[in-house]
Amino acid sequence: MFVPGGSKNGGKRPFRVVLLYCRRLNPQGHKPSDSKAAVLYMHRNDEILRDFLRWLNSGHTKATVQSYSDGLRNLRHWLYAEQKAIIGLTLNDITRYSEYLQNRGVRSSTHFHYMTAFKCLWKWLYKQALVSLDPDLILMPCVTKERRGALMPDEFEAIMKSYDERYPVELRNKLIVCFLYATGLRLGEFLDILLSDIKLGEKCVEVRTYKRKNHRRTVYWDERTQKLLLQWLPLRDDLVAEGGLGHQALFVSMDNNSLGKPIQRCVVQRIFRNVRLKLGMKKKISPHSCRHGFATRGVKANINLSYLKDMLGHANINNTMVYVHQEQKHLQEEYRKIYGY
Repeated sequence: MFVPGGSKNGGKRPFRVVLLYCRRLNPQGHKPSDSKAAVLYMHRNDEILRDFLRWLNSGHTKATVQSYSDGLRNLRHWLYAEQKAIIGLTLNDITRYSEYLQNRGVRSSTHFHYMTAFKCLWKWLYKQALVSLDPDLILMPCVTKERRGALMPDEFEAIMKSYDERYPVELRNKLIVCFLYATGLRLGEFLDILLSDIKLGEKCVEVRTYKRKNHRRTVYWDERTQKLLLQWLPLRDDLVAEGGLGHQALFVSMDNNSLGKPIQRCVVQRIFRNVRLKLGMKKKISPHSCRHGFATRGVKANINLSYLKDMLGHANINNTMVYVHQEQKHLQEEYRKIYGY
């Protein structure tokens, strides 16, 4: 049986070890069974999920595969708790799984994402005649429209003023916020930037578009970002040399236990969380808030939508149109202020 973090023996583990692993999977207070049948269900389900993700990987980006893998982790836990095989699920079982997700208190958009991953898996099984239930019978949950948390110019300026460039950690953190806000990059794209990708003279970088396979695009930054970047590069080189490393990652960790190593996603997310607490901001912000802020500024500046689409790395212009609709909604709110209601 395949167990995440398996042994050197091809991921195979003895039944007793597998059973101990299964007992750790105890979501929502379910009491797992100690029977061999439960482990056999889990074994078969793992094989199906692994084959599905391998198939998905052949035609989709790493980000898409990881996103679906994360979404299906809940299914794996639920199947084990219920002692059910994927290919034996009925429409009533699928409805119960959707209710299980909803009862966990996740956001409607997260619930929708988890069910999208499940439906894609089910279609894959259906086309191979491994299941007989028509995927069209699987209803998707409603998504409550949530206002995207764009980082606004005044908020951005407040964050910039909160950092003291004389301190190396604060210089790096200031540059990270400034770089994301100036380029509108996704966090995954940002983390993948190498020294060889940047062109300081032209103030631009060629990035691998995170949600489109084999697609690259060039993004530019402003003079403020350029100034911070020039200050950071010598410091970055010293940190990598001190750690005895030879990688090309542009942004590196400054933590004692990972000094000079490529910076991790959680570290960047923590930077935004800490500055929000430092400034007492009620609004939740994240690295993606910079991307929304970039897109919102583009709409307000009347940038041609086809250009804005390319800047953001969208495959479909409908994704870019979301920001236009949001701006129209804001305009309606301003009208209401004038009318007094």
